[in-house]
Amino acid sequence: EKIKSSLCDNMDYRLNLLVLFFVFIGADAKNCYYCTTNSNMDGIPYDAACGDPNYDGHAESHPTYVGCATLIYDDGNVMRLYEPHSSTEEDEACQRANYGDGNGDLTRCWCPEDKCNSHLCEECF
Repeated sequence: EKIKSSLCDNMDYRLNLLVLFFVFIGADAKNCYYCTTNSNMDGIPYDAACGDPNYDGHAESHPTYVGCATLIYDDGNVMRLYEPHSSTEEDEACQRANYGDGNGDLTRCWCPEDKCNSHLCEECF
């Protein structure tokens, strides 16, 4: 009976550690607006309002990213998404780019706060 009790206590302890682990991961998760005005873009939710200057729509949390970004394509399309650590180390807050993905030239801005990508990179123009 004592072994069974000890085993249950150990299982409770492990379960509590697992719950705490996921709580801490969630606490550090980056919450960003996540959408595109390009209906042909796979993998990112389409939202016609994504191009609004004060967007307040679809957002998602992700634990491995460190910032949020807005991409303003020269053709008028807008994409809002997460910013990886590698980009934040190497890139300025505003950048002109062409990722060679067939979507054309763009202005990209990123920021480190949650949901900070509600704007249209006005500071870059």
